[in-house]
Amino acid sequence: MFPSLAEIKRMRKRIGMTQSELARLSGVSQSLLAKIESERINPTYAKTVQIFKSLERLSKGEGLKAKDVMNTSIIGCAAGDSLLSVIREMKEHGISQLPVIHNSKPIGIVTETAILERIAEGGKAEEMRAEEVMEDCPPIISPESGIDVVAFLLRYFPIVLVSKGGRLLGIVTKADILEKVAVR
Repeated sequence: MFPSLAEIKRMRKRIGMTQSELARLSGVSQSLLAKIESERINPTYAKTVQIFKSLERLSKGEGLKAKDVMNTSIIGCAAGDSLLSVIREMKEHGISQLPVIHNSKPIGIVTETAILERIAEGGKAEEMRAEEVMEDCPPIISPESGIDVVAFLLRYFPIVLVSKGGRLLGIVTKADILEKVAVR
């Protein structure tokens, strides 16, 4: 037995999806979904099943893709940036890693852990550049990659980059996934 149609909007908002996103994942039009949510139409049983199955998958984190959870506000640095400016940028934005970008392409990553290790080895932050603490580039995946792939990669890397056609589109962290799939 499905919940009432009035629950569609509440469930969609709890998951953090827009009408367009839910409509696309459910195989219905956004206008139909808007009419259902505003109680201006009673959909067919088949359409109702499609929508509720999508909502169920989404509430469990299934069916999501990298593009659904990625953060499109990309904050990065250049290899030649001073380490102090990198640290300030991390602190200002409340992040623990920055991709290193050269000619619009990611070439590595600077993490808090790498910075701390270099300082523990005797390095002086005020004398170093990002490239001196930069680690290998994190994995780069397609926006269509499933959430299971993203979650697997995040077990081993602090971030996953999302790219299409050589263009960096977004970044995914564990926090991004938790924010999207957590029940609010």
